[in-house]
Amino acid sequence: MFEIEAKVNKIMDKETVGAKSSPKRDVVFDIDLKSNYPKVLVITFWEKTMEQVEPLTTGQEVNLKFRAESREYNGRYFTNCTAISVAPIGDIPESPNSDLPPPLPPEDDADDMPF
Repeated sequence: MFEIEAKVNKIMDKETVGAKSSPKRDVVFDIDLKSNYPKVLVITFWEKTMEQVEPLTTGQEVNLKFRAESREYNGRYFTNCTAISVAPIGDIPESPNSDLPPPLPPEDDADDMPF
């Protein structure tokens, strides 16, 4: 299992695949590896984790847990990344924090120069 912080780049449309018509949805994430070129990672959300995609928005920072699996077919290797969970980072509170004092009113002392 891998865990990274990433930014939602694009949420693809829901698809059904395979003989069982299993629903899936791919999400493209930007990952920051401190390099000169941006990196992207496509994660597949299957039926059990697909509801976690609904509240996500493009540009949102998330904590992403996934597993990577590779398989060989006709001498070529293919890798799939499957989501385990995704959670937003730094949610904005819905109501303002009432513990903070109200902002100070602006001062009209334009003529009072400190020097």
